[in-house]
Amino acid sequence: MIETVVFLSGGVVMVLELAASRVIAPYLGTSLFVWTSLIGMILGSLSLGYYLGGRLADLRPEPKTLSAVLASASASIALIPLIQAPILSALVPSISDLRFRALAAAALFVIPSTLLGIVSPFAARLKVKAVAHSGRTVGGLYALSTLGSISGTFAAGFWLIPAAGSTRLLFLLALVLLVCSLLAAPRAVPFLKIGVLIFAAISASFSLETPPSLAAGELVLDLDTAYQRLLVFDLPVENRQPVRILSMGFEEYHSAMLLDAPDELPLGYTQFFRLAPALHPDLRRALVIGGGALSYPRDLLRHSPATRIDVVELDPAVTQVARDYFGFRDDPRIAIHHEDGRTYLNRSGPSYDAVFLDVFYGRTVPFHLATLESARRIADRLSPGGMLVINFMSALEGPGSDLFRAEYATLKRVFPQVLVFPVHAPNDARIVQNQVLLAVLSSDPLQAPRGDALRYWRHLWRSPILSDLAEMTDDRAPVELYASRQAAAPAVH
Repeated sequence: MIETVVFLSGGVVMVLELAASRVIAPYLGTSLFVWTSLIGMILGSLSLGYYLGGRLADLRPEPKTLSAVLASASASIALIPLIQAPILSALVPSISDLRFRALAAAALFVIPSTLLGIVSPFAARLKVKAVAHSGRTVGGLYALSTLGSISGTFAAGFWLIPAAGSTRLLFLLALVLLVCSLLAAPRAVPFLKIGVLIFAAISASFSLETPPSLAAGELVLDLDTAYQRLLVFDLPVENRQPVRILSMGFEEYHSAMLLDAPDELPLGYTQFFRLAPALHPDLRRALVIGGGALSYPRDLLRHSPATRIDVVELDPAVTQVARDYFGFRDDPRIAIHHEDGRTYLNRSGPSYDAVFLDVFYGRTVPFHLATLESARRIADRLSPGGMLVINFMSALEGPGSDLFRAEYATLKRVFPQVLVFPVHAPNDARIVQNQVLLAVLSSDPLQAPRGDALRYWRHLWRSPILSDLAEMTDDRAPVELYASRQAAAPAVH
């Protein structure tokens, strides 16, 4: 039975790490900093557990001790769904630096990871009967633990997280560890095991029936997909029906729709995308990378009905959410491709009059879509005089402007013209806000558009832009580092 316990506990470790990323994502995202903190904190906790397990095994080498450790690990995991929301919600306003926020969030998993680290050395001590065979015994047990971790990794990533969701998965892990506790010593510490089972049942009932709390608004959907955790919620609007939000995190709005005016664009930066068809009135084919709820592609068709649009959206579940909750109806003029934007660009394909890139998560960005190589791929797919429209968060000058300055330098290496439109505060360069960049594959000066698009054109930044950072490349694109420096600057959304 010890071998089974070691195998299952090894699997729980990796499933817990992957589930932890989904627990943290709605509050802090899934940036490199978050993954670094999770991996480092869990590895550190396991190391501590190995040390404590060796000491404990020498002091009390009894199956009932291992059983108690496993039951305690089960209880600590069952507790996480109850405490995650208040703890993680408090981290956002209290710690400005994302790196320290991520470390603090990862600490939520220190206790169960440490307890799981105790299992392998303790089990080895129980199994070793003779020094002559100790190497074979210890090596075999650690191999079993690693095989369990490999199995847990594939099971969680390919099946468990999308099928069960992060909250149910945590309770499943608690149940698995409780079974391991029974296998290690069926008759040991019965009151502890019964108590853990009752606690886990109550915790599961409370957590699964109580939706995640929002600062304002009503939760409509909380869905774990193969790629991310999706949230749909309705926010109240004075004297109107609510605005429906699609988000990959409680603090971020990735798509929005007014329930009583679904054709409007509530997110201000998406309205600036209308500059492209206004400046390129004969726009025949467009590419949108980052479909979301497909709000802008539908808006583009309303303003340019003859345009054919290719939408590249990584997550098929996002497109289904757009259909189910945001009123999207399939249109023969919109072709949806479910794949990574960069892999789509890497293939040969049709040329476009405009490319819209809106894949930015909060203040960071998938690095492989912000590099020189990516910009060149986009330019290769643009027709003469074609345009690239990008949205991201940054300041233009001072603290918090590194990401903008690096991206601006990158685009300038490829496009003859790069125009910048601060969305919320057009005259303040030091505020972190949505910046819409319009990169044009032509050196011919653009004329101000007519009609409604003129109000967006008036946000054009006309002052000199500092070019002191190197362009970002596939080899070096420190987007998370640049984005983390924005914490020191004022922001507006």
